[in-house]
Amino acid sequence: MSNYLLCHSLGRTIPKKNFFVQRQLVKVINFTYNQEWKNKNKIQFCPAELIRNNIMLKKIGLLVTTIALVVSSFFVAVNPAAAETVEVKMGADSGMLAFQPNKIEISAGDTVKWVNNKLSPHNVVFEGVSEYNHKQLVFSPGDGYETTFNEPGEYSYYCEPHRGAGMVGKIIVK
Repeated sequence: MSNYLLCHSLGRTIPKKNFFVQRQLVKVINFTYNQEWKNKNKIQFCPAELIRNNIMLKKIGLLVTTIALVVSSFFVAVNPAAAETVEVKMGADSGMLAFQPNKIEISAGDTVKWVNNKLSPHNVVFEGVSEYNHKQLVFSPGDGYETTFNEPGEYSYYCEPHRGAGMVGKIIVK
């Protein structure tokens, strides 16, 4: 035997004195002799189990990466638009008894927030849709109500104490 071993996993020849170090690193169980290498007075290093394990790890890594890319693409492609909150003032900045703005267009799932601004008390009562009503009067500036609209349609509303003064509004949900 010569002083060299051939290590296929590294693709190079290593000195025989480093054989035990290399053997510990790759945990080789058996060696096979090849006539060509035997004739050249060298031992062929065949870590077949190591090669199989390495191929299997590459396949598993590729599978995990593919799954991660597919799953993450759903989050990017199916990300719904975030619902918005639209603010409506109860009592105009000019001191008029009005909702400001008095007509708004929103998307289904959006929320309308009515905020007491001036000339209280105010409330919000819907025509024909009692589930959205806020009949309790608010007196303090900044107080208010919120309603989320999930169904498309047109919703007319008014302030009970000031309806006669024209304090009415409309929400159009697309």
